[in-house]
Amino acid sequence: MMLGMAGSGGALAAPRRVVLAVAIGSFSLAALMGIIALLGGGAFGETEVQVLLTTVTAGCAAIALLCNLAVLDDPWRWVGTVGGFAASLPTAVALVLIWHDWNGASDALFRTFFLGLAVALLFAQASLLLSAAGHRGGWILDGTLLVSSLLALIVIAQILAGDSNEIALRATGVLAILDVLGVVVTVGVARFGGRQPARPSGALTLPPDLRAALDDRASATGRRSADLLADAVRSYLGE
Repeated sequence: MMLGMAGSGGALAAPRRVVLAVAIGSFSLAALMGIIALLGGGAFGETEVQVLLTTVTAGCAAIALLCNLAVLDDPWRWVGTVGGFAASLPTAVALVLIWHDWNGASDALFRTFFLGLAVALLFAQASLLLSAAGHRGGWILDGTLLVSSLLALIVIAQILAGDSNEIALRATGVLAILDVLGVVVTVGVARFGGRQPARPSGALTLPPDLRAALDDRASATGRRSADLLADAVRSYLGE
């Protein structure tokens, strides 16, 4: 079982490194452009503003990609995959709006941006929560994911309608507050509020070949060997 898991890690390690390199590299380039724009001297005009907005956009896209990368080793990797593709839409539209005259942009383009942003934020948050809490989140994690989904749906409905009302705005505010509360509670309970595990009567020893495969997997994914082993045991037990 552990050898199979190690093989899967080898298959996922290369794409993960590529995406990570793209995220870090693109933001580093955008950050360099922003610094040059600020320190280049001369009048601070429209071009400098566009460069800074591009830097912010690249940074937000990189953060979203890193959130989605966090679950690529977990059973919820599809969430991170969908989230990664979802983040590309608002990023592309934002760059179009930045480098063109957004005063003349169509309403459809703005709606596309905000729709993509709502979906991208939903999946980025879900990936982050699943990575932080995972099997330890329990009903609090499930409730938070449900609230965030409802929040995204009501925001999307208002964007598509092109209008809102007092009831929708109040519902959006309540769901947003519950969403933030759920994130704080989920991460806090999963990381710091769990029961201390009982001290085992004896240590479990892995065969050398399985231990080597586990260590290779941990090195490739950047996770602890103990966490990978715990995930494998949970998967085997059907939890």
